[in-house]
Amino acid sequence: MSKLSNTLLMLFTLQKGGMHSIRDLSELLEVTPRQVRRYRYDLEKSGIFVHSKTGKHGGYYLDEEHKVIPINASMSETGNLFATFFQDEQGINVRDIAAMHALCLKDVEVYHETMRQSSIPAIKAAIVMQYALRERRQVNVRYVTKKHARVLERTLEPYMVFSRFNVGYLAAVDVNDRQMKYYRLSGMQGFAVLDQMFEVDEALCEKHRQIVEMNHGVFYQGEWIDVELTCTSELRSVIGEMFDDKVSFEEGESMLSVKLTVGSEREIFHRLLGFGSSVTVVKPQSLAKRLKAEHEKAAANYA
Repeated sequence: MSKLSNTLLMLFTLQKGGMHSIRDLSELLEVTPRQVRRYRYDLEKSGIFVHSKTGKHGGYYLDEEHKVIPINASMSETGNLFATFFQDEQGINVRDIAAMHALCLKDVEVYHETMRQSSIPAIKAAIVMQYALRERRQVNVRYVTKKHARVLERTLEPYMVFSRFNVGYLAAVDVNDRQMKYYRLSGMQGFAVLDQMFEVDEALCEKHRQIVEMNHGVFYQGEWIDVELTCTSELRSVIGEMFDDKVSFEEGESMLSVKLTVGSEREIFHRLLGFGSSVTVVKPQSLAKRLKAEHEKAAANYA
């Protein structure tokens, strides 16, 4: 990739929150750690200050002010970034790339849903599927199943993009059997946006929207939520796996201090509830109060 593309990709990654080691960034961008430091310098020259922390669990991170930044690049420059994103997708033409780029620039909802994704494949899938959804066009997808790692070829009619526990999903009708199904965005490895249009079944769409909202609490509104908590050292690996690159740890005298970023207070509430007294929420206070009230109710059941 070009220097501009790599710099923007690094910014895109940092905007998701959390601590990102120089090693991880160099592997993501496929450059040397020295080059990563140059990208940081270039961002700071543009007025975007990238903080750094030394030590075993250190790395680069952005402060609150720069978590979401309008990228001050021209239409052609960011358009080139999109072209780089999709240069390996034989089924996506230049016209579609330009249209997807324009959609991400002008639609806040699309932008934020894209920003929530934690990997480049998921970012690409979120962009393609939201574009196809708006245009009501079918999409051919190469999909890798999580359980058996099989590659499936599917023609889909996208209905909605959503997130569950910080993992992006697509709800879409499979053209083959006309059934609504759910697909992980990160499992999508190839796309072809077709000229074939489709009619949206509004009743079916509303039915599955309610299913998703009632069962998972996944439709995020607004910005990410920053959470601070303390936990026992035994939970480091468990919490690390749960929240992936959106969590950082700091050693304390007896407990670990944890900072993480989530898309829904409702979802993290149910996760933390299962840890019992091993976790104490420091902020936000609204989450701490909800957990306290729930634990008191549970204790009353055994009084």
